[in-house]
Amino acid sequence: MPNNNAGITSLGGFAFQILVFITKLGKIEKNQIFEYEVEDDISSKNCPITLDEIEECKGVLKTNNEYEYYQVKRTNVSETKAKKTLYTWLLTEKPGKYFLIVANGYTINDSFITSKLVKEIYDNLDDSKSGNSLEKQVYIKYKKNNDFKSFEKKITEIRNNYNLEAKYIPEDHINENYERILHRTQVNESIY
Repeated sequence: MPNNNAGITSLGGFAFQILVFITKLGKIEKNQIFEYEVEDDISSKNCPITLDEIEECKGVLKTNNEYEYYQVKRTNVSETKAKKTLYTWLLTEKPGKYFLIVANGYTINDSFITSKLVKEIYDNLDDSKSGNSLEKQVYIKYKKNNDFKSFEKKITEIRNNYNLEAKYIPEDHINENYERILHRTQVNESIY
Protein backbone atom coordinates (compact mmCIF):
# COMPACT_ATOMS: atom_id res chain seq x y z
CA MET A 1 0.00 0.00 0.00
CA PRO A 2 1.57 3.34 -1.09
CA ASN A 3 2.26 5.98 1.54
CA ASN A 4 0.42 9.13 0.51
CA ASN A 5 1.45 12.14 2.58
CA ALA A 6 0.23 14.76 0.09
CA GLY A 7 -2.42 16.11 2.46
CA ILE A 8 0.00 16.44 5.37
CA THR A 9 2.63 18.04 3.12
CA SER A 10 0.06 20.50 1.77
CA LEU A 11 -1.09 21.45 5.28
CA GLY A 12 2.55 21.99 6.29
CA GLY A 13 2.94 24.37 3.36
CA PHE A 14 -0.14 26.36 4.37
CA ALA A 15 1.02 26.49 8.00
CA PHE A 16 4.38 27.89 6.84
CA GLN A 17 2.59 30.41 4.63
CA ILE A 18 0.49 31.59 7.59
CA LEU A 19 3.62 31.97 9.74
CA VAL A 20 5.26 34.09 7.04
CA PHE A 21 2.07 36.20 6.81
CA ILE A 22 2.17 36.77 10.57
CA THR A 23 5.83 37.83 10.42
CA LYS A 24 5.05 40.36 7.67
CA LEU A 25 2.11 41.76 9.65
CA GLY A 26 4.55 42.64 12.42
CA LYS A 27 6.11 45.22 10.09
CA ILE A 28 2.86 46.79 8.93
CA GLU A 29 2.98 50.55 8.55
CA LYS A 30 0.33 53.26 8.48
CA ASN A 31 -1.92 52.98 5.39
CA GLN A 32 -0.53 49.55 4.51
CA ILE A 33 -2.74 46.56 3.84
CA PHE A 34 -1.58 42.94 3.82
CA GLU A 35 -3.69 40.40 1.96
CA TYR A 36 -3.62 36.63 2.24
CA GLU A 37 -4.37 34.56 -0.89
CA VAL A 38 -5.78 37.51 -2.84
CA GLU A 39 -3.43 38.53 -5.66
CA ASP A 40 -0.61 36.26 -4.48
CA ASP A 41 0.12 34.00 -1.50
CA ILE A 42 0.71 37.24 0.40
CA SER A 43 0.49 40.73 -1.05
CA SER A 44 0.79 44.20 0.39
CA LYS A 45 -0.25 47.61 -0.81
CA ASN A 46 -0.50 51.12 0.50
CA CYS A 47 -3.99 52.48 0.67
CA PRO A 48 -5.68 55.71 1.76
CA ILE A 49 -7.56 55.49 5.02
CA THR A 50 -9.91 58.47 4.97
CA LEU A 51 -13.59 57.61 4.66
CA ASP A 52 -13.81 59.50 1.36
CA GLU A 53 -10.94 57.50 -0.11
CA ILE A 54 -11.64 54.08 1.42
CA GLU A 55 -13.82 53.03 -1.52
CA GLU A 56 -10.95 53.81 -3.89
CA CYS A 57 -8.83 51.25 -2.06
CA LYS A 58 -11.09 48.34 -2.97
CA GLY A 59 -9.77 46.79 -6.15
CA VAL A 60 -7.74 49.81 -7.24
CA LEU A 61 -4.09 49.45 -6.39
CA LYS A 62 -1.64 52.33 -6.28
CA THR A 63 1.57 52.19 -8.30
CA ASN A 64 5.17 53.39 -7.78
CA ASN A 65 6.49 50.09 -6.38
CA GLU A 66 4.26 50.31 -3.34
CA TYR A 67 3.11 46.73 -3.91
CA GLU A 68 4.76 43.59 -2.76
CA TYR A 69 3.91 40.13 -4.03
CA TYR A 70 5.03 37.10 -2.03
CA GLN A 71 5.26 33.50 -3.16
CA VAL A 72 5.84 31.26 -0.13
CA LYS A 73 7.29 27.77 -0.56
CA ARG A 74 7.93 25.03 1.98
CA THR A 75 9.33 22.67 -0.63
CA ASN A 76 12.24 22.48 -3.04
CA VAL A 77 11.55 24.92 -5.86
CA SER A 78 11.72 22.79 -8.98
CA GLU A 79 11.40 24.16 -12.50
CA THR A 80 7.67 23.33 -12.40
CA LYS A 81 7.20 25.35 -9.20
CA ALA A 82 9.33 28.18 -10.63
CA LYS A 83 7.02 28.31 -13.67
CA LYS A 84 3.92 28.49 -11.46
CA THR A 85 5.52 31.35 -9.52
CA LEU A 86 6.24 33.23 -12.74
CA TYR A 87 2.69 32.60 -14.03
CA THR A 88 1.32 34.16 -10.84
CA TRP A 89 3.60 37.18 -11.08
CA LEU A 90 2.91 37.64 -14.80
CA LEU A 91 -0.75 38.10 -13.90
CA THR A 92 -0.21 40.89 -11.37
CA GLU A 93 -1.68 44.13 -12.66
CA LYS A 94 0.43 46.72 -10.88
CA PRO A 95 4.23 47.06 -10.73
CA GLY A 96 5.80 46.07 -7.46
CA LYS A 97 8.42 44.03 -5.69
CA TYR A 98 8.37 40.26 -6.02
CA PHE A 99 9.47 38.03 -3.14
CA LEU A 100 10.06 34.31 -3.16
CA ILE A 101 10.28 33.01 0.40
CA VAL A 102 11.64 29.48 0.73
CA ALA A 103 11.64 27.66 4.07
CA ASN A 104 14.87 26.64 5.73
CA GLY A 105 15.99 23.20 4.56
CA TYR A 106 14.68 23.51 1.00
CA THR A 107 16.52 24.45 -2.16
CA ILE A 108 16.18 26.90 -5.01
CA ASN A 109 18.47 28.34 -7.64
CA ASP A 110 18.58 32.05 -6.71
CA SER A 111 18.63 33.00 -10.40
CA PHE A 112 15.60 30.88 -11.25
CA ILE A 113 14.25 33.43 -13.76
CA THR A 114 16.53 32.23 -16.54
CA SER A 115 16.22 33.21 -20.20
CA LYS A 116 15.74 29.53 -21.02
CA LEU A 117 12.82 29.23 -18.57
CA VAL A 118 11.20 32.45 -19.81
CA LYS A 119 11.47 31.36 -23.46
CA GLU A 120 10.08 27.94 -22.58
CA ILE A 121 7.12 29.50 -20.75
CA TYR A 122 6.22 31.76 -23.67
CA ASP A 123 6.80 29.13 -26.36
CA ASN A 124 4.66 26.53 -24.54
CA LEU A 125 1.69 28.79 -23.84
CA ASP A 126 -1.31 27.52 -25.77
CA ASP A 127 -5.07 27.55 -25.75
CA SER A 128 -5.46 23.91 -24.69
CA LYS A 129 -5.15 24.39 -20.91
CA SER A 130 -8.21 24.24 -18.69
CA GLY A 131 -10.44 27.28 -18.33
CA ASN A 132 -9.10 29.14 -15.32
CA SER A 133 -5.59 27.73 -14.91
CA LEU A 134 -2.71 30.16 -14.39
CA GLU A 135 -1.16 29.05 -17.66
CA LYS A 136 -4.39 29.71 -19.57
CA GLN A 137 -4.71 33.17 -17.99
CA VAL A 138 -1.12 34.02 -18.99
CA TYR A 139 -1.85 32.73 -22.52
CA ILE A 140 -4.91 34.99 -22.78
CA LYS A 141 -3.07 38.01 -21.40
CA TYR A 142 0.05 37.75 -23.56
CA LYS A 143 0.14 35.15 -26.30
CA LYS A 144 -3.41 35.07 -27.63
CA ASN A 145 -2.78 38.47 -29.23
CA ASN A 146 0.93 37.82 -29.90
CA ASP A 147 1.91 40.41 -27.29
CA PHE A 148 5.50 39.26 -26.68
CA LYS A 149 6.58 42.86 -26.07
CA SER A 150 4.30 43.17 -23.00
CA PHE A 151 5.36 39.70 -21.83
CA GLU A 152 9.03 40.66 -22.11
CA LYS A 153 8.40 43.99 -20.35
CA LYS A 154 6.68 42.24 -17.41
CA ILE A 155 9.49 39.64 -17.16
CA THR A 156 12.03 42.50 -17.06
CA GLU A 157 10.03 44.20 -14.30
CA ILE A 158 9.94 40.95 -12.30
CA ARG A 159 13.68 40.33 -12.78
CA ASN A 160 14.55 43.89 -11.71
CA ASN A 161 12.37 43.73 -8.60
CA TYR A 162 12.85 40.11 -7.53
CA ASN A 163 14.05 39.20 -4.03
CA LEU A 164 14.80 35.73 -2.71
CA GLU A 165 14.47 35.03 1.00
CA ALA A 166 15.91 31.53 1.27
CA LYS A 167 16.40 29.51 4.47
CA TYR A 168 13.50 31.46 5.98
CA ILE A 169 12.67 30.64 9.60
CA PRO A 170 9.47 32.53 10.57
CA GLU A 171 10.02 32.12 14.30
CA ASP A 172 13.25 34.16 14.04
CA HIS A 173 11.27 37.06 12.55
CA ILE A 174 8.28 36.87 14.89
CA ASN A 175 10.26 37.97 17.96
CA GLU A 176 11.97 40.72 15.99
CA ASN A 177 8.77 42.05 14.43
CA TYR A 178 6.48 41.83 17.46
CA GLU A 179 8.66 42.74 20.44
CA ARG A 180 7.62 46.41 20.22
CA ILE A 181 3.93 45.63 19.68
CA LEU A 182 3.80 43.05 22.48
CA HIS A 183 5.91 45.17 24.88
CA ARG A 184 8.57 42.49 25.25
CA THR A 185 10.72 44.57 27.60
CA GLN A 186 7.84 44.90 30.08
CA VAL A 187 7.02 41.18 30.32
CA ASN A 188 8.92 38.34 31.96
CA GLU A 189 10.84 36.39 29.26
CA SER A 190 9.19 33.08 30.11
CA ILE A 191 5.73 34.63 29.74
CA TYR A 192 6.65 36.39 26.50
